[in-house]
Amino acid sequence: MIILVMAGLVMFFCYRQADAVYREEKAKLYLPKTERVRAMAETEKEWIRTRQGSDGRLYMNGGGTTNPYFACLAAQGLLSGHVSEADLKAAGHYIDWHCQKFVEWKGEVPDFSVEDNVESTEKPDSVDAYVAVFLSLLCRKAEITGSISEAESGALSQGMRKLDELTAGGLTSVREGDSRFYLMDNIEVLACYRDIQSLGEKLDGFDESAKEAGNRAEETETAIRDKIWNPEAFRYEVGMQDEGKAIEAAKLDRFYPDGVVQVYGTVYGKYLTGRHDAEKLYERFCDTFSWETMGVDGVSFYWSELAMAAVELGDLERAEIYLDTYEKCMEDGRKYPLHVGTAGWMAKTCARMEEIYGERMKSSLLQDIGSSIVKRGKQWSAMMTAG
Repeated sequence: MIILVMAGLVMFFCYRQADAVYREEKAKLYLPKTERVRAMAETEKEWIRTRQGSDGRLYMNGGGTTNPYFACLAAQGLLSGHVSEADLKAAGHYIDWHCQKFVEWKGEVPDFSVEDNVESTEKPDSVDAYVAVFLSLLCRKAEITGSISEAESGALSQGMRKLDELTAGGLTSVREGDSRFYLMDNIEVLACYRDIQSLGEKLDGFDESAKEAGNRAEETETAIRDKIWNPEAFRYEVGMQDEGKAIEAAKLDRFYPDGVVQVYGTVYGKYLTGRHDAEKLYERFCDTFSWETMGVDGVSFYWSELAMAAVELGDLERAEIYLDTYEKCMEDGRKYPLHVGTAGWMAKTCARMEEIYGERMKSSLLQDIGSSIVKRGKQWSAMMTAG
């Protein structure tokens, strides 16, 4: 008995020593990575703040155009990760401007352009998407501050009503009178419903809104699986039309929209047909497109949200390659097609990467061994099922 106890103590001591060395080595690996993504996030946020007008609006880049969809993504970036007073102030200033326009335009805020002190407007590309990212922004600010203003609460309610007006069969159309129901828009709508549902658990007085948002989220998820997911072809369609006809994603070697829609749910952490399917769709996407090096013919936009999809699936290697590529692109200055929405996604992605690096540094040797065994077991099970 004494021998067994002594052997156990020796093994425990050896494990503690091995674990200490293991953690030290992980710190050497992940601390520089953490510092890098934190610095990159701050750089993106600083640049976004320089794009803000005196009235709070956020300009796309150096010109006088404000696209509320991309501006909301930029403000979400300001409120990601480590949020400074300057970040919160800039995001709050933008939200005030958007709330005013939201009321003025009855939930359909247009794009704005200012040239020679003359402002013109152009109707939003997709009303449902514009509304959804704004509502998610309101939720994020309320989550950080622990409160929501009367104007913000009113805008949230108005936005919920607008989305309800656009909904048919669980999906939202791009605008009233339009028969197109796009997957990417509906994923953003689904995300905002989940954000509102989550907010109800953190703020008093939002129980009814949270319950309604949760119910709508379930309906949206079901509708996407039933109407837009094509199990026979193992793909998501781009969307559907009012009569139920699919807007097909028949050319999966076409980057946008056919390719991107396959992984867009993962960008928001929504695995609508299960994580295993999401991983297979992502692998196929990566086999088809060198998105991490921006080596896609005919594609000018940066698509930084794809790095978030990589991060959500644990593919930090590709995400890090994308960061390298992004930094190289910045060497010539922040020229269009770089815009505030791109910078917002970069800030959010870097914040998420920092979280994961932190989690990896905290885990023990035994925990990592256990996680590796579970992961391999799931892969083996999936292979047996597929076979």
